[in-house]
Amino acid sequence: MPHLLLIIIGVSALQGLLCYFFLQRKWHRRFLVLERDLQQFSEAMCQMAEIQMKGYRKLNGNLGDIEERIMDLALPSNDPSLPLERRHHVLALGRKGVPIEDIVKRLNIPRGEAELILNLSRIVDVGNPKATKAAGEAKHYAQA
Repeated sequence: MPHLLLIIIGVSALQGLLCYFFLQRKWHRRFLVLERDLQQFSEAMCQMAEIQMKGYRKLNGNLGDIEERIMDLALPSNDPSLPLERRHHVLALGRKGVPIEDIVKRLNIPRGEAELILNLSRIVDVGNPKATKAAGEAKHYAQA
């Protein structure tokens, strides 16, 4: 009887070991497949991020050029005696950092008019960071 009990325990232990061995192999294969899939997914995400960053840099780099081009196109005439063209010229020169004295001399307009145009531009462009910088320069010119 004790021999029979030892045989039954041995067979049960062998079955348990075989079951454990096959399950471990199955889980190990499944783990390897998941690891490979995760690696491929990670590489695909990195490629997508690089593509998006390149597009972002390209778009962001062109914004400054587009703003300058819009400003150039907004000047329909080179005749500074017309009010709208004079305003555009004052703003363009102000954005380029030209001192107000030079703007007044170049366009042959009163200093008060140039200051008014630059200050009004500052009020209109409060939310625009570039305009805020230009507005600070305009305020500096107006106080000088």
